[in-house]
Amino acid sequence: MSDKNNGSQDKAIAAVFVTLIASSLYLAMIDPDNRPVYFQVIDLVVTYSMKLPQTPQKKPPNKPPKSIKPKSKT
Repeated sequence: MSDKNNGSQDKAIAAVFVTLIASSLYLAMIDPDNRPVYFQVIDLVVTYSMKLPQTPQKKPPNKPPKSIKPKSKT
């Protein structure tokens, strides 16, 4: 896949994860009987998202340091 497709795929997966977590938290608040199940869903989503490979970020080119000129004593 090209870099453009990979970046858009990462954004789509992140959006799905946010939706899953938000909806699970909401359901955990309104349905106390199944609260442990919803927290398990959140735990699985967070664990899975931590195991995903991160896309490498482009680093800016290294710039040489600016030369420091000594101050004149005048």
